[in-house]
Amino acid sequence: MKNNVLAMTAVALLLSPTLAFSKSEDSAESGLNGWNLGFGVGYHHLSSDGTAFAEELGVGEDIKVKMSTSGIMGELHGGYSEAEGNDAGDFYWGGQLELQTSSSEATKRAGNDNINNKLIQPFSTALYAQLGALVDEDTAVYGIIGVAYSYFKYKYQDPSDSDSGNYSKWAVGLPVGLGVRTMVEDDLSLNVSAVYTHYQSFNTKDMKAGSEVYKGKPSPRTVNITVGLSWVL
Repeated sequence: MKNNVLAMTAVALLLSPTLAFSKSEDSAESGLNGWNLGFGVGYHHLSSDGTAFAEELGVGEDIKVKMSTSGIMGELHGGYSEAEGNDAGDFYWGGQLELQTSSSEATKRAGNDNINNKLIQPFSTALYAQLGALVDEDTAVYGIIGVAYSYFKYKYQDPSDSDSGNYSKWAVGLPVGLGVRTMVEDDLSLNVSAVYTHYQSFNTKDMKAGSEVYKGKPSPRTVNITVGLSWVL
């Protein structure tokens, strides 16, 4: 009896490191899991396939105003993400709030008076949902969908009489895109994303002084391609 107890004890001691390692391996989590904060920089493209209405001496003119430009952008973000496992193909999900700024100023001269139109997007906020899958334990590929709320400025200048005006408006947009996130250090990830956002068109007020009229109706679109870093908290 004593010999049997000793034999069973020896077997248990031999197996315990293997069992402990197996348990640790099964419970391992992706390094992408958890709350994170970070920043990004990249390319910003702003365009508008809009119209304007000009009226002078009682004669109105509908003007097509198609403009686009490219610039740079920066963003700050915070969010949460989690992978349902740590193997390739496991489901990955997350949410992210972004604060964005850009340098883009889209301009277009249009109409009989060659009026200069300008659209600027100096500040934006966006809330993204991220849904995808792991490529490996610490890398995920995901789709992006969400809602954006952006501040636009529309400016005009009439070279014939040096008259100018502007109008500001917050507009709602619907972003869609793709992203890749991979851990480069224990608590640091590299993020790359491309997001297209379609904004609602809006009407400006009459921006021209006196009895003459000039109103714009931009239809903003943006493309953001960013590279960023996130620290897992």
